[in-house]
Amino acid sequence: MKSTPKPATPQLLRIRAKKDTWVRIVAIRDGQEIQLFEDTIDEDDTLPDKDDPAWSGDSFVVTTREAADAEIIFNESNFGAYEKSGPQTFSLPAR
Repeated sequence: MKSTPKPATPQLLRIRAKKDTWVRIVAIRDGQEIQLFEDTIDEDDTLPDKDDPAWSGDSFVVTTREAADAEIIFNESNFGAYEKSGPQTFSLPAR
């Protein structure tokens, strides 16, 4: 089994809802999956809140009910909404 090298610093993730949207966030830390969030984010809300530290992990699996309704803020860079609409599951960083 090939292991992925662990990044020197943790990856950071926030999600900003453009409309009310359901998301599930799973972090991979030391090869273990840890569910960080599964619920609806209200329009214009950002999770975690700007006053809280971003979610961290070696990588993430993001599942959305409507990908176009959520902006991905990965390592403090806003990548905007996922390029495909509808339900999506994707990994960050992309593999």
